[in-house]
Amino acid sequence: MLIEPFVCLSIFGNQLSGIHWWYKTASHAAELTAGFYNSSNRDGYGPIAAMFKKHDAALNFTCVELRTLDQHEDFPEALADPEGLVWQVKTSSTYTSDWL
Repeated sequence: MLIEPFVCLSIFGNQLSGIHWWYKTASHAAELTAGFYNSSNRDGYGPIAAMFKKHDAALNFTCVELRTLDQHEDFPEALADPEGLVWQVKTSSTYTSDWL
């Protein structure tokens, strides 16, 4: 009797919050306050994408469903840009992984 080995595939993942308020400023203050070091001259999402790739983990990114125009109409003072943030995260992860 031949016994097949049991193979268990496990996928780990985590949710990454899309902090899009004040994204249109140089400091990205809301992201810095939340712990993301992502200013206008530093890509803070590349290292995160690399870590997910290293551990074969999936990324669940929030704010994908939001539109910049809607945010601007409702909260112009927030200087929000959810579409710009999604583009940055997608671009950062393009070079490090294939899961986004």
